[in-house]
Amino acid sequence: MPASNLCNLLLICSSLMISISSYAKIDLEKGNVVTLVGSGMGSRMVHYGHFETEIFLRFPNANLTIRNICDEGNTPGFRPHPSREQQ
Repeated sequence: MPASNLCNLLLICSSLMISISSYAKIDLEKGNVVTLVGSGMGSRMVHYGHFETEIFLRFPNANLTIRNICDEGNTPGFRPHPSREQQ
């Protein structure tokens, strides 16, 4: 492996480590509501309970409510609903 490729790889790895450590942390308090807003990935999370399980394991006494209002296909440019006029 050439030295320049190795140097680039080390630079990428170090920048990833810095970005991972600088994620914003959310302080959850008792009775908070966590709402997921998004598209396809979030809407598929309804079928699997991994996210909710992890949150409840990390905050067992917080009495949280988790709402998933993700819906794939509803984008600003394309919203196919019967009641809307189609372009």
